[in-house]
Amino acid sequence: MDISKLCGKCVDGTANIGRDISGLQKRIRQDEPTALYIHCRPHTVSLVVQDAMKGVLPVKNFLGILKEAIKFIRDFLKRLAQFEELLTDDSPDLMPFCLKMWLLRIKSAKRMYNKTVYNSCLNFFEEKRDDRESDISACAKAAGLFKRIDSF
Repeated sequence: MDISKLCGKCVDGTANIGRDISGLQKRIRQDEPTALYIHCRPHTVSLVVQDAMKGVLPVKNFLGILKEAIKFIRDFLKRLAQFEELLTDDSPDLMPFCLKMWLLRIKSAKRMYNKTVYNSCLNFFEEKRDDRESDISACAKAAGLFKRIDSF
């Protein structure tokens, strides 16, 4: 890439990208001082919404439970396969929960809102809660998640 043709860059502001001292921004400025640095607007909005939601306790709790439920299912291939057996062919899959991007969190929540996915989650956690072959901590976590999700 011919750096002299670069007129600007739009990045998310992470330390290895946006830092003036040692990030990519500094390296580009060394070669092309006229290149503009612009913090990505969608990422900025995502960060603002994320900070605002931390102050709304029911939303914060809901997102925390959603994150833990998805993580519990997706972290082990065996659990994920067992969960997917409960889904119908036309139901959406369980999308990973993204910590960084608010819009991806919304997509995860909408998938959970799907009646088939929601009921499959309840059935899955109920089965895991009562599973005699699972270790005690997995059963306890499944019981807690079942109780929380059932209260949505």
